[in-house]
Amino acid sequence: MNRLEVDVGNTRIKWRYAEGGSYVAKGALDLSEAPEVAKKLRIQGVMPQQIIVANVAGEEVRLQLKDGCQRGWEVEPYFVKTQKNAYGIEVAYADVTKLGVDRWLAMLGCHHLYPSCAKVVVSLGSAITVDVIDMNGMHEGGYIVPGFRLMRESLRVSTAQVQVDSTSLQRVDLGKNTAEAVEHGMLKMVIAFIESVVVPLKPQNSEAIVVITGGDAAAIASSLTVDYLHEPELVLDGLALIAQ
Repeated sequence: MNRLEVDVGNTRIKWRYAEGGSYVAKGALDLSEAPEVAKKLRIQGVMPQQIIVANVAGEEVRLQLKDGCQRGWEVEPYFVKTQKNAYGIEVAYADVTKLGVDRWLAMLGCHHLYPSCAKVVVSLGSAITVDVIDMNGMHEGGYIVPGFRLMRESLRVSTAQVQVDSTSLQRVDLGKNTAEAVEHGMLKMVIAFIESVVVPLKPQNSEAIVVITGGDAAAIASSLTVDYLHEPELVLDGLALIAQ
């Protein structure tokens, strides 16, 4: 069965398309293109019989996608919801509706890829999330902090003189101008945040791994001083697990 997996974030729509069990196409669209997803993907030969979606962009976008898929392909998309105990992961939240489906799917995807060890799943997108999972799939909890774009926007809106639009995240040395001070400072802060979660875990579980994902993961990877694995499609991997 031809399957389309769709990860709708706060700014982008990532997608991956499988025919006969093999992935043949993938890509990304701007969130504003949600009503045109079917039109744009049909041009690339995407003709799904099954559509499975993770959506954290709200009800309006969900309805746009649903309508577009029904009009473009005559297929009803399935919108995944977070579950308390399923696919090997038991969520720590008492109210699982408060855990974003993207975080849950990233944990599913990660646990499926690396089932025999504890994991720290770090997603770097509009928000930066960290979730800790033990080797048995028990979610121990997590953190959510603003992502780089939100940090830049906060400085732009809340200060008169710190107006930085740069998106270069490569160094953590002392900045020699305002742009460097902001960019290097943000990167240093995020690196310290991630490592403050990981380092205390190591004495308890030396086999614990760090897995990074999300749009900004590649930008920070070279600055991490802890060992890590980069899995850019964890949410889509989680969708694939559910679709099987």
